[in-house]
Amino acid sequence: MCRIGMTVCGRTCGRRCGENLTATLTEVSAGHTPGPHRHIYEQLVLILQGECDFFIDGTPYHLMPGCLVDIPANIEHYIVAKGEVPVLNLDVFAPRRPEREESRRAQTPRERAAIPLFEEQNAEM
Repeated sequence: MCRIGMTVCGRTCGRRCGENLTATLTEVSAGHTPGPHRHIYEQLVLILQGECDFFIDGTPYHLMPGCLVDIPANIEHYIVAKGEVPVLNLDVFAPRRPEREESRRAQTPRERAAIPLFEEQNAEM
């Protein structure tokens, strides 16, 4: 297992909120537009499928299934999917992200591209 101590643009497949954390399952395909961003939440990223380069504070890390990355709050990060297999990653955020409490699958490519994953946090910077 990889673990890098210190990411989505993509399609959110499901979300689950606890009292103090939010978990999201996201799919990112090669060719997506990377979305460098930062937010007030700590984030754990577990790669379940596919390969990617995950950039944290400007440094790229090549991740494969089983790799775990932790990202402190307010550190810029983003993911770039590699290869033919879409990246499936589990993100866990703390504290809880109230703007991500509702969950449903995006129905069309246009709808998937319009998911405002990080819009609110980027406005705060």
